[in-house]
Amino acid sequence: MRPARPLLVKLSPDVTDRELDEALEAVYEAGASGVVVSNTTTSGGRGGGLSGPPLRARATALTRRIRRTCGPALPIIGVGGIATVADVVERLKAGACLVQLYTSFVYGGPGLPGRLVRGLAAWLERVGARAIEDVIGSEV
Repeated sequence: MRPARPLLVKLSPDVTDRELDEALEAVYEAGASGVVVSNTTTSGGRGGGLSGPPLRARATALTRRIRRTCGPALPIIGVGGIATVADVVERLKAGACLVQLYTSFVYGGPGLPGRLVRGLAAWLERVGARAIEDVIGSEV
């Protein structure tokens, strides 16, 4: 049974494999609508959390693992280090069906989403994909 309102569970990039498995089990048991991968990382030796580019590789790896484990039925929102069309494509191929921008807004400004959408449309045309859905999870 799904909750009346969509519930997304945000996962830390610092989870162990066991913690991730337990979290995904809880996501299914609670009837969550999807997962957000991932939050800021506390690894890296600094006080506080890191976001943006230092998060990209781990967030992409987690996205790929979750897509392999859960299949296409569980929506994944990709977060962490997304600033370019290549970043968006990488996360989609890993299994995200949506992406969220955060830190890149500081550097890219309010025009960044429009630039990414136009760039993504051009990329889809260049590679001959009909739609974003053709790309989601294509490297899993």
